Amino acid sequence: MFAATVLAASLIGITGGATQQQQVNAAGALWRILIRVQATGDFRTADGGVASVINDDHGLGSGVMVSPDGFLLTVAHVIDPNEIARDACTLGLKKEYVNPVLKRLRVDFILSDIAGNEAVGRVTMAPYVTDANICDDPSAVSWLTDPGMPVRIEAIDALADLALMKLDIRDAQFVPVSSPVLSEHDPVYAFGWVEDDKFVKAAGTFVRWCERVTDIEDTDGTVHSDKPELLMRIMAPVKEGMSGGPILSGDALAGIATISADFDGTPGGYGIPAAYVQAWYRWVTGASPVRPATVCEQPFIPPEQPKSK
Repeated sequence: MFAATVLAASLIGITGGATQQQQVNAAGALWRILIRVQATGDFRTADGGVASVINDDHGLGSGVMVSPDGFLLTVAHVIDPNEIARDACTLGLKKEYVNPVLKRLRVDFILSDIAGNEAVGRVTMAPYVTDANICDDPSAVSWLTDPGMPVRIEAIDALADLALMKLDIRDAQFVPVSSPVLSEHDPVYAFGWVEDDKFVKAAGTFVRWCERVTDIEDTDGTVHSDKPELLMRIMAPVKEGMSGGPILSGDALAGIATISADFDGTPGGYGIPAAYVQAWYRWVTGASPVRPATVCEQPFIPPEQPKSK
C-alpha cells in the first residue's frame, strides 16, 4: 500500500483558507478506510515455521462521499483485493502455500466518518478457475463481495488507480464531482485521515493537470512504477493515509489524492485529475455511455534544460 510520507501537514481544525460551507462538506464527506485481512489455518513459512493465523490491519486510506445516496470515491490501491492478494507473496510463506492461504482469506473494509458513523464491507476469495500460483498469475484471483453488508465495491479502475464504493446510507454529506478550472499557484487543499487517526487538511497550491510521473519516488524512498504516468501535481504535503481523499479548490473537487512526493526537499503530492474522475464516475454510474480513454489528454513535457557553455 502506498501514498506514504511522514511529512508535517496542518491539522484540522478546521481553520483558515476555505469557506465555512466547504469546511463542513469536506469534513462530513471524508471517510476513513481501514483494511483488515484474516486467514486461519496452518501455513508453512519459507523458513520452515508455521503461521497459524494471519490477522492484520493491512492498510489505511481515505475516501470522499460524492453523492447523498452513498457513492464514495477512493483510490484502487487502497481497496483493490488483487493488490492485497499480491502482498501475500511477500508474507514469507512457501510459494506452494500462497494459494491455500488466499482461499481462506477474508478482507474487511471498515469505514468510518468524522461523526463516528461506521459501515463495513467484506470480500472473500472465489473458487479458482485455474491452479496457477497467485505470485505467478494474479489473473487467477477472483473475489466475491458479501451482499449482506452495508459497503460494496462498485468498480475499480486499476490502471487509473481509481475506485468507487457504495454505502447503504441516505442523506450523506458529500462533495459533488466537478471539474474546476485551475491555474498555476491557485490554492488547493488535500484532505484525509492519517495513521494517528487525525483528520488532516494540507494546504498548498496547484501546479499542473498532467505531469509525466513515471517511477515516482516517495520521501521514504518507495518507487511506484505501476501507476498512471500522467497525474495532476500539487504542492501540498500528502501524508500516509490520505490516499483516496479529496483535493479541493474552494468547494470544487479538483482531484483524488494518490501519491506523496518530494520536490527538492519541499513536500507535495500527485492526484487523479478531476476531469478524468468526473468522466469515469459518470460512466460507472450510467450517466454517460462513454468510458474515458486516458487519465490526461495533454501531457506536460518539461522543457529541455539549457546546456551550459
